[in-house]
Formats: sequence, structure tokens, C-alpha cells
Amino acid sequence: MQLIRTKSSLRKILLSLCFVLSAIANAQEQSGSLTVEDIEFIGLRRTRPAIITRHLTFEKGSAISPEIIEENYQRLLATNFFKEVIFSTRPGSARGKLIVVIEVRERVWPVLEFAGGFTELDGWYLSPLGIRAYNIFCSGQSLGLRMIIGDRVGGLNLNWHHPDLFASGIDFRLDIDGLGRDIIHYFDGREVLHHHETGVLRLSFSGHRGLGRYLTAGYSAGSVKPDSSAKFTANDSAFTTFPSIIQKDLGRKKVNSFWLSLQADTRDNTIFPRKGFWGAISVEAADREFGSEMQFTRWIFDARFFGSRNRRAVAALHLKAAKISDSAPYYERFYLGGANSLRGFPERSLTPVGWGTELLLGSFELRIPLSRRASFPPPLSAALFIESGAIGTPEQRINRDSFQYAAGFGVRLKLPLVGVLRMDFAYPLDKEDFKFHVSLGQTF
Repeated sequence: MQLIRTKSSLRKILLSLCFVLSAIANAQEQSGSLTVEDIEFIGLRRTRPAIITRHLTFEKGSAISPEIIEENYQRLLATNFFKEVIFSTRPGSARGKLIVVIEVRERVWPVLEFAGGFTELDGWYLSPLGIRAYNIFCSGQSLGLRMIIGDRVGGLNLNWHHPDLFASGIDFRLDIDGLGRDIIHYFDGREVLHHHETGVLRLSFSGHRGLGRYLTAGYSAGSVKPDSSAKFTANDSAFTTFPSIIQKDLGRKKVNSFWLSLQADTRDNTIFPRKGFWGAISVEAADREFGSEMQFTRWIFDARFFGSRNRRAVAALHLKAAKISDSAPYYERFYLGGANSLRGFPERSLTPVGWGTELLLGSFELRIPLSRRASFPPPLSAALFIESGAIGTPEQRINRDSFQYAAGFGVRLKLPLVGVLRMDFAYPLDKEDFKFHVSLGQTF
């Protein structure tokens, strides 16, 4: 029997050896390729086979290879439905056909979670305490509650995920957030932290098959309450006299909206992609007809390209364009400058008072693994980058003179549980200065 076990550190060697033996044994097959005749499951006590096959990239009749087995092994582990996953194969009814056997040990009890990451609005964050129940009702559902602590954000998040709502093939997600956020303003060149209490309920729906795989639609119902005062970061003194463009949006406001997103993802890895593409075009509309006190329409185009010739150094390109209605409140608009925007400048420092209604951003990175170990993603890597961005307002639209440029280098360190620690030295091209940025996760 041909055996492929993806369990130990020798997993990839065994995979490659078994498929070499399979190819020799099936040398009389003209095509020389191996296909899946059937998929068998061992160890399923609660989970339905369809829950597993939903996460696989192959099916009956598909081609199979060591790389495909490895990718699907990682995909099943990432679901956290199982404590252990073992893939094996045995000969099928004819040459070149294999039966893939998937043996699992199911997870029964909820697990404690520790995670980290970043968002474009809030910067880096940690979830030092969280609990999640996986595979609820044996249907692939998950329910989690986590605490969020970050450099400018803190609060709680409750989330529920149903991968096949009402057996319709629709992926459903529910998120409820109660967060406090500190937004950065610059008044006369001085940095001000402005606290906002936010609460939001988000519903999102996406498909699994056909065109539905590329579409996501959703509804958001929330409220935002900016404080009536802020604090200067230099001396912690109070600031109460806001410009009129900000003053008009103070007080608790309801912000309810619908959105639609068209996106595609062909990346080979989400943490350190070496090839592929991720892109999205989204539109969001808030209106009084939805119960919102604020009215605006927001469009965002975001595209990210990854390529590598030698499977080590990776070229990465990010292009982003965004626009929002002039009537949008400042906290729904765009910012520029900082670790997750245009590096080389202090956080939000290129953002006009009242924030921007137009945004253009481009970034190119060359990512180079520094570790000699074959582990992937690499535990240590470097990056060289150059980027440019511009932001506009209703009074000052983007033009050729609006763009700012920066270049630099950085180091990426993979940490247990937290993810990727990112450190960048960035230099504005029109200033004799540099900025050191520290954050979590890749820039894109």
C-alpha cells in the first residue's frame, strides 16, 4: 500500500518519496499523472464528510500531487476542527488512480485563543484572552468571544460563523463589536488623540461555488460617539475647540450601511505569499432609508500582486484607490501616513483636518527570506520597499503635486501565536529624516 503521512517533520520527504514510487508503479500510464478515484474518511464521529470536503481543493477525478496533499493538510489543520489530521493513499481500480484516505481526530471542547494582527484603522492589536468553540452541532459552525487590546483600540468582539446557512451554500458571518478607539488629528502641526466609543453589528454573506465565490454582501448597524474633548499627545493637556468640520460630527450618531464586494484570491499563502493575486472592488452606502443618521457612498479598489522566480525573493505590488462622498463624517473618511499607510511619516501626519475624501496609494516590496532553514513561512525575512501616496479633500482634490514618496528597508520576524512582527526604517524622499515603524502583520 502506498502511504502518505503528513504528521511529522519528515512529512514532505515522505510525500515526495511516495509519489515518486507511485509514478514508477504507474509508468505505463501514458499521461503519467495521478488522479483521485475516491476520498475516504476515518475517525469521523460527529463531523459530516461534507464539512471536510468543503475545505479541500481537490475532488473525485482531480489531479493529485505531494504539493496538493500538503496544501490541503494545512487547510484542514487551519479549521481547528481537528486535533490531528493524517493523509494517506492506496491504489485505486486502475493505473494512475488513487484513493485518498483522510484520518482525523476531532476536537470536542472549546479552546483558548491568543492572537495578534493589525487593521488599517486601529493599527496593531492583540487578543490576549479569547475562547472559541469549533464545529458546533457537527456542522462546521464556530462561535468565539475575544478581548482586544491595541495601541489605539480596546474592547470586546463576539463572532459567529456558519459556513452553510440553511444548507444554501452561503457562508454567513456575524460580528458584534464594542470598542473604544483613539483617532489621531493634527491641528497646527500638533498631534491630538480623540477618543470614540463605537458599537457595531455586522452581517456578511458570501458564496462557495460559481460566481458566488467572488461576491460578499453585508449589512452593518452601528453607532459612533466621539468625545467632546481630546488630548495633545505632547503634554496630555485637554483640547476642546474643534474645527467646524469635526465639530458638526460630534455626539452619538447611527451609521447603518449596506455593502457589496467583488474579490478574488489566488495567493499560495496568506502570511508570506510567493505568488498569486488578491484584489477587491467594494462599494458601501449609508442612507437614512437604512436607519442611518449619516449619508455617504464609499468606493474602494485594492489590488495586490505577488511573484517569485526562485521561490525565495518575492516581488510584491500593492495598488489602492478610494473615494467617499463629501458628506461623509470625518471618522468614515481616509487617512495617509504611518506604518500601515505611507511609511516614512508619523502616523496620520499627512492627513488633512477632517480627513480625506480621495486616496491613492502604491507600494512595491522585495521580500527576501534570511533563514537558511527550509521552513515556510520563513522565520526571518527582510524587505526593501518604495511607495507613494496622495490624499484629497472636497476643497483640494488630488493632483500631481499631492504625491508624497518614501523608501526604506525592514525586517519581518515570525513569532509564535502573535504572527509576524514587522520593523521598518523608512525615508521620505524629499526630507532629510527617517521614521522607525513597528507593527504586526505584513503591510499587504
